[in-house]
Amino acid sequence: MPASSEWTIETLKEYLLRVVSDAERRVDGQILAQKEAVAIAMNAADRAVSKAEVASEKRFESVNEFRSALSDNGRMQMPRLEAEGIFKAINDKFEAANGALSHRIDILAANATKNEGQSSGVHAGWGYAVGVVGLVSLLISLLWKFKP
Repeated sequence: MPASSEWTIETLKEYLLRVVSDAERRVDGQILAQKEAVAIAMNAADRAVSKAEVASEKRFESVNEFRSALSDNGRMQMPRLEAEGIFKAINDKFEAANGALSHRIDILAANATKNEGQSSGVHAGWGYAVGVVGLVSLLISLLWKFKP
């Protein structure tokens, strides 16, 4: 930088051109640094967006699987009205079978009371027959033993 007495239009022009050129270099350096920073930021943003898209796809896949499971579950379940109808039909059949069985038991019980007298007579007859056979055998064995 020349002393104040040495300033001329040419030196002032040179000085100003040097100052402007230094400023342009600094601005160009800053612009280049900003471009690099923007490129790095854009690259990072692109990677973040890609990761977010992958995460969203995975989440949507799991949501779709859950929806599919719910749909299958709902499709496989029996409607309430249908189940109630089936239970009513089963209950009606059970009641009918229970009534028929009760009727048969009543008939068998009535027959058993009619046959009870006959059965006791037959049992008593067998008892007498066995007693008579036993008495005859005793007499025969006694006679055989004391036979002279």
